[in-house]
Amino acid sequence: MVKSRVRNIFIYCRGCLLYTSGLKSVEITETSFILNWSPSTDNTAVSIYYVYMNGNLFDSLSTNSLAVSGLVSGTKY
Repeated sequence: MVKSRVRNIFIYCRGCLLYTSGLKSVEITETSFILNWSPSTDNTAVSIYYVYMNGNLFDSLSTNSLAVSGLVSGTKY
């Protein structure tokens, strides 16, 4: 049973006219998961997504998927 909980995740892309949607976690284990979302669809080329967790910048990347690892079971993030 996976007991780690990650809350308050927000995906932002500079220049996007629309919010990113389709946020979901897959391949969930006791210590990791993969976060996927739908690519932004607007009239500009998205080059970087900024991933915020609990109000803090967690990562910036050019793809619409992020592997989160190193979690501790039973810990709230």
